[in-house]
Amino acid sequence: MEHLKVAVIQPNVRANDYTHNLTNVIHMIDTCAAEGAKLISIPEAFATSLNLPKMKELAQTEDGEICTRLIERARKHGVHIVAGFIEAADAKIYSTAVLISPDGRIAGKYRRRFIYQLERFFVAEGNDVCIVDTEIGKIGIIMGYDVNFPESTREFFRNKVEIIVCPSQIPHTYKNSTRHLAVARATENSCYFILASSCGQNTIARLTYMGGSIIAQSPVGLESYSTEYTRQKDLLAIADAEETILYAKLNMTKIRRELEENPHFKDFYIS
Repeated sequence: MEHLKVAVIQPNVRANDYTHNLTNVIHMIDTCAAEGAKLISIPEAFATSLNLPKMKELAQTEDGEICTRLIERARKHGVHIVAGFIEAADAKIYSTAVLISPDGRIAGKYRRRFIYQLERFFVAEGNDVCIVDTEIGKIGIIMGYDVNFPESTREFFRNKVEIIVCPSQIPHTYKNSTRHLAVARATENSCYFILASSCGQNTIARLTYMGGSIIAQSPVGLESYSTEYTRQKDLLAIADAEETILYAKLNMTKIRRELEENPHFKDFYIS
């Protein structure tokens, strides 16, 4: 597959309106599939919001309704889905993202490793890197607050991940800085970077989510049939603050060539 069509769902997530949030995103998945997207990215905790005092009440297992509905949609449409939910496991609560394959398997799972100080009273740290080889490409997953830390993606660089997906729920204050960080993560890892963000207001926490979902690549890339680098568009798609769906076509042949030719790999391992 030379060109891969991807979609980012940016829903208006309502606090205390689980049924609306889940149903709305399921309908948006149907729209993405009808438009030919093969990889669909959905924000962190999209069905429940990050309502910290109610995390235990909102949490589900892999067998819960959220994952079950997503699995059904992935299987029906033959698509890959990356989405976040609040997970209950091992007597702890995690902010988790799953990668669901077209055959309805949970092919990968990631628990957010970087936890904001206030969240630590409610959310546990994950400790595993998530890299999944799929038929559409090698995918790595981080989440939300992780984007601030280059360390969160260094294993992706070492393993030549082609697409990083970052389900997020980020306050609007950080919209501009997050845009720069998304491009930085794409650039330093020589890959595509997809950030799926919520929009709308969390009236309980008195927060407005930023929207601003992004599909990014490095601002420099190899010229066709050459080993010379040239300037290129870094933001393939970016959303405003309202509910929407972003689409982009990723040139997988090009990114794989760049991963093989990039001198950073040789230089990175110099002791």
